[in-house]
Amino acid sequence: MDDLLRDLVLIFLAAGLVLTVFHRLRLPVIVGLLVTGTIIGPYGLGVVREPAQVELLADIGIILLMFSIGLDFTPERLRQLVRAARLGLFQMLFCIVVTMLAGT
Repeated sequence: MDDLLRDLVLIFLAAGLVLTVFHRLRLPVIVGLLVTGTIIGPYGLGVVREPAQVELLADIGIILLMFSIGLDFTPERLRQLVRAARLGLFQMLFCIVVTMLAGT
């Protein structure tokens, strides 16, 4: 538990520092978060000792984020998205068929 708490504190501190720099440079926040993860992650400086535990918390965070986004959808907005998804599916199938026919 101590390693997990230490890792989380280091992640938040590093993210805060990098995001401050990125904000002053007027760069996107998501790029700053990706840079932070690359620098302190197990394949960068290796500051995070237990990436599996942090990954578990990240998965829980994604689930909560998806849940909160789902709460904001109205049935009408969901119907609009289904229509757009059908169009996207048709486009993908069309491209697959054309590619298969062009390859033979």
